[in-house]
Amino acid sequence: MHQVFSSRKFPSMIAALKQAIAIYADDPAWRTVRPRLVELTPEQAKTLAAELNAIGFTMPGVRRGVFGEREVRSQRAERDKKTLKRRTSNVEHRTVTATTGGLSAR
Repeated sequence: MHQVFSSRKFPSMIAALKQAIAIYADDPAWRTVRPRLVELTPEQAKTLAAELNAIGFTMPGVRRGVFGEREVRSQRAERDKKTLKRRTSNVEHRTVTATTGGLSAR
């Protein structure tokens, strides 16, 4: 298994590991790596998948499609709504406090 992930066929071991998770979780968001690392090309991803299949590699703890792109977008949207609500609440509280001369309007 180490030989597959550390192969010179792939830009880095981290990119190969993340691609494997993307394949087994059916979640392309896992392919993303931070700069200066480079994602695997589609051809490299196919090679990795074939090599992992050849050695019988599995990821028993990863359920396919559990966190697909749609779910990730939904989670981000929900988080953004909560953040906006919290920020709006903080601005309203500061405005009330400022207009009451520093006295709390509770």
